[in-house]
Amino acid sequence: MRVPIKMPKLGLTMSEGTIVSWRKAVGEHVAKGEVLFEVMTEKISNEIESPFDGVLVEIVVEEGETVPVGEVIACMEVEGEVSVEEPGESKTAVEEEDIVERPKEAVVQIPIKEGVKASPRAKMRAKELGVDLKDVKGTGPGGRIVEKDVLEFTKGREVSGAGAQKVVLEGVRKVIADRMQQSFRDKPHFSLEVSVDATFLSYRRNEIQVKEGRKVSYTALMVYYLAKVLKDYPMLNAVFEGENEVNIGDDVDVNVAVDTPTGLMVPVVKKAQEKSVLQISDELTSLADKARRNALDMSDVEGGTITLTNLGMFGIDRFTAVINPPQVAILAVGAIKDKVVVLGSGGIGVRPVFTVTLVADHRLIDGAYGARFLSAFRSVLEGDEV
Repeated sequence: MRVPIKMPKLGLTMSEGTIVSWRKAVGEHVAKGEVLFEVMTEKISNEIESPFDGVLVEIVVEEGETVPVGEVIACMEVEGEVSVEEPGESKTAVEEEDIVERPKEAVVQIPIKEGVKASPRAKMRAKELGVDLKDVKGTGPGGRIVEKDVLEFTKGREVSGAGAQKVVLEGVRKVIADRMQQSFRDKPHFSLEVSVDATFLSYRRNEIQVKEGRKVSYTALMVYYLAKVLKDYPMLNAVFEGENEVNIGDDVDVNVAVDTPTGLMVPVVKKAQEKSVLQISDELTSLADKARRNALDMSDVEGGTITLTNLGMFGIDRFTAVINPPQVAILAVGAIKDKVVVLGSGGIGVRPVFTVTLVADHRLIDGAYGARFLSAFRSVLEGDEV
């Protein structure tokens, strides 16, 4: 019996998917529960298991190609009748036009050759340096390849010419590239920035540490205060639905950019307006850990209404970010640095200062509206009541 395999729908907003890799070749037997292929949505990648035993007889959609949900991507040959049990339903026979969509728990992975065990940072470094991990000897637990193994391997490599190399955008990196290109092409970006005195934020951070015995990040504090301010500036807490329709959210769902070995991830703190600083801090810690372990699922990344990205830990003073579609705004936060400032009394003093840059979609947000929001956000970050 020949059964078509179709592009599965893995999230509420998913309309298409990109084949990252086929884990089986044409002619190979596939056991029930084995990973058949990896698919990338606009948010995250997923390993798709085969729900039955069979032979992969045709691959219709090659690696790197993007197709709509429901499109036939491959065919399998199975013996006799097979069945797929869907949640809440009894088992029924799979007909010719049935869609096979049994996603494994969503994970983010960079495919590597079978049998090679490597840490995420080792995979990232190998990709950057053009190293085939099967040639590297691992010194980690159980022979696992770690980052230093890759670096040691490259030291002994003979470098030819000027060291030029080609990098192919694929997987997570390709999806990010496509989304950023779409955002810059379709959205008329404009940016505004303000300098913020971090004295109050530093005081609040230390106060929480003393009272609660726990550390919180500046990012957690900014998410907390952002959620408070946005109640008066709802147009910035919005997403486009189609060309001319905008959905203004009741909840402030803040995507927070996280640097991971597989690329930039933006997990979301949902209903931030209802949470305390400590709750937001705990959630950010958990989400960042999952992101770096490639363990985010769709619920962790779907539904954001605005994005905050902080490069202060890298010493960046200010930067202009690219809006995360379909959102209309993103906030970019720079490093806190001591600077000489003019005090209100006319004197001179040294204060911790950082820059916040708002990048907004001019189709919906006007400069004056964005300026009023930034002024209000700065006031709250400097200790004024919301």
